[in-house]
Amino acid sequence: MIVPQIFLNRGGNSHWLTITSAASVANRDGFGTRVQVNGQVRFATAAGSYLSSNDKRLHFGLGSAATADIEIRWPSGVHQNLRGVKAGQFLIIEESVKP
Repeated sequence: MIVPQIFLNRGGNSHWLTITSAASVANRDGFGTRVQVNGQVRFATAAGSYLSSNDKRLHFGLGSAATADIEIRWPSGVHQNLRGVKAGQFLIIEESVKP
């Protein structure tokens, strides 16, 4: 017997930040870029399983922090730091020209 179910996501009050990397030197999607936000580390990739891919955006849960400090290391060797970035936004970070 199949029983219908309803799931309700009540959300919450926690902060978040979603980052899209846009490289200019190596690959335009910034694959291989290492991004650290408030101590959490993610690598830009779209890898999934066989014949599939995942969202290339990087999502960070910030908990009660309303701002974030971001450190980006691009595959080209360029290193960027952003301080005091406001939480709760979709952010596109472009690779700077100088290493």
